Amino acid sequence: MEAVEYGLTFDAFSFLEDQSEPWIAYNLARLRGEAAADLFQDLCTHPKVQWLVDQCVSWPHPPIFKVLDPGHPLHVLGVLADLGLNKGDEWIRALSTIIARDTEEGLPLALFGKGSKPIRGSRKGWAICVSAKLLHILTSFGGEVEEGLRSLIWLSQSNGWRCEGSGHLPCPGWREDYCPIATLNCLKALADSRYTNSEAVQRGIEAVINHWEEREVSKPHGFKITSQFEELRYPTMGFDILNVVDTLSRYKYAQGFEVFWELWNLIRLKQSSSGGFKAGRVYRFWGDWCFGQKSTESPWLTYKVLEIAKRLGLDSMTL
Repeated sequence: MEAVEYGLTFDAFSFLEDQSEPWIAYNLARLRGEAAADLFQDLCTHPKVQWLVDQCVSWPHPPIFKVLDPGHPLHVLGVLADLGLNKGDEWIRALSTIIARDTEEGLPLALFGKGSKPIRGSRKGWAICVSAKLLHILTSFGGEVEEGLRSLIWLSQSNGWRCEGSGHLPCPGWREDYCPIATLNCLKALADSRYTNSEAVQRGIEAVINHWEEREVSKPHGFKITSQFEELRYPTMGFDILNVVDTLSRYKYAQGFEVFWELWNLIRLKQSSSGGFKAGRVYRFWGDWCFGQKSTESPWLTYKVLEIAKRLGLDSMTL
C-alpha cells in the first residue's frame, strides 16, 4: 500500500500559520527543524500553560480514583509534554525529578485512591497503564528512563500488555485479556528507544490491530469499539482513533498493516476545506482550550494530525 495516497487533502500548515497561540508557533518551528528558543519562553510563560503547571505541583496528589480522569495531573502532565515543555523550564525540571526518584524497578509510582471516595484513604504503588504514561512523559521532558523501559519489556505478554500493577485499582474483565490503555501507553513509552523493533513491541502492535479487526465481538476490559471511537478527541488518553493512530504511527512495523492506513484514512477525511480539524468529542475539564470545543476547527488537534502526517512522510503538501 502506497503511503503517498494518504496525504492530507488541504493545507493544514497555512491554517496553523494563521493561529496566534504560542504552543502552535513553537511546535510548528520544531516540526520544521527551526530554532525556537524565544518561542519556548513564550510557551512556558503563557498564563494557560502556567495554570496547567500549577495543577501538577502537588504530585503525586491528588490520588488517582479513575485512570481516565481527564483533569487529573497525570493527564495534565501528558498535555504539557505534548505542548513541548521540557526540563528547560524550572518547574518541569522539578516535577521530573519528583516523579523519577519515586520508582519501583524503574516504574514511576503514583498515589491510588482506595474505593471511590477520598475518605477511604490512598496508597502508593504502580499500575502499568499509569507507569508507562509517566515514562513517556519523563522521556518527553528529557529524562532518562532505561530501567523503566526494561521493566515494560519484561511485563509484556503474548497479547501485548495486560492489566497489571500493585493491586490498588479494580480491573474489569478477564486478566488474560490485553489492556488497550496499558498497551497504547507502553508502545508510546517505548517508541524511539532501543526496543522499537522488539518482539514485545510487535506483539503490542498486533494486539491493537486485532482489536480493530475483531471490533464486532471484542471488548477487552470493557473497551468495545463503537462509532464514538472514530471521533477526534484530545487529550490522547483513551482508546480512540487519534490515540491509536498517533501511537502506531511511531512504528514502521505498524505501518505495514493495512488496518493502520484504514484508520489514518478515517482521520484525514475529517479535514475541512480550511485545512483544520474539529473535535468530535470533548472533555469538560478542557473546555477553555480549542480542543475542548466542537463548534470550530481546533488548531491543536490540527497540529496533532499534521504531526502524524509528518511522521508518516506525508507532509510534502503541508510543510
